[in-house]
Amino acid sequence: MAVSRFRVWFGGSPADAERLALIEEIRVDQAIDMVTEARITVPMAQDRTGDWPWVRDDAIAPLNQVRVEVQIGKGDFVPLIEGRVVAQRFEMGGGPNESRSVIVVNDESAMMNRTDRARLFEDMAPEDIAEQIFSEYGLTAETEASGIGAPSLERVVTQHGTDFGLLRRLAREANMVVNVEPGPAPGTSIGRFRFLPTGGSGLPDLVMSGSERNLNKLTLELDALSPVTARGGNIDPADLSQPEAVVDASATATLGDVPAGDVVEPGEVFVESLGDVTELDAHVQATVDRGAWAWSGQGEVSAEIYPGVLRPYQVVGVAGAGEVLGGFYLISEVTHSLRDEAYTQAFTLRRNGVSAAGRLGPLGGVV
Repeated sequence: MAVSRFRVWFGGSPADAERLALIEEIRVDQAIDMVTEARITVPMAQDRTGDWPWVRDDAIAPLNQVRVEVQIGKGDFVPLIEGRVVAQRFEMGGGPNESRSVIVVNDESAMMNRTDRARLFEDMAPEDIAEQIFSEYGLTAETEASGIGAPSLERVVTQHGTDFGLLRRLAREANMVVNVEPGPAPGTSIGRFRFLPTGGSGLPDLVMSGSERNLNKLTLELDALSPVTARGGNIDPADLSQPEAVVDASATATLGDVPAGDVVEPGEVFVESLGDVTELDAHVQATVDRGAWAWSGQGEVSAEIYPGVLRPYQVVGVAGAGEVLGGFYLISEVTHSLRDEAYTQAFTLRRNGVSAAGRLGPLGGVV
């Protein structure tokens, strides 16, 4: 039976034994295209003067930095969140052991989402804008080339809103994703602006049956209305031309032998887009790519039998789900629950294809 451990930093310093002993539960919610959020639950008590000393503890001061890491067995500690205290909730009861506080922590993107701005970015690709904004907040930037605006880059991006709101808009338009993750050391974070990764992560397989089984239940579902083909058109403001784009296949690597569009007949949608032809192409492709993630799965693992730490944007193998549904899945959501008695991970998976057995019938034998 593997032993799990967690460690916490407040304001860049390791939590002392007294503060760690107070923590009743840590819940960390992670998801693609969402801010990572942690909720730290701590029992409260009055002192002899009738005051509540935990309320005044500097560790939970508003916007103080907080970091949470977890370890399973003899593996490395894995950071789950590096962020700021964004909310405090104090539940005060009249009886003994009835009072609790919940400290809410958001990742560092919260600091990028506090102030509205109006500014222009001229002749800059989306990834260059992302790198500039990340650097303004002291984050390490890791970006990929979007292809938007190439080769001329004769374009102007207008910002009316928060910095992170702009980055989310640019990522959506470029068929990419943006998020902020904990860095390698306390007090550091990494800003990522990239295409959705579909490569291996080195995680142990999720196994449904046999002597290596490490999860008790896995629910898999197909949304037959999700796959689409898309077409779009606009008027290019530069030369008043009318570019068009038609996409009938996902550009994202298929996690399986047969893509969703070959298993279920896709619907057809029209995409409206502003900007040049590169933006139009990206918008139409993004619509098809998002619809291709037609399969989803939900389950839960315990650190007692599963040795890996799951996180969004990673790919994990599923074994024991049969010839059609077994294979690689993208992790899209994870809820980590750390308590003294157990460490569990509830997860959501996504998949944009099935094995070759999916060709057996109109729905490939999937349902």
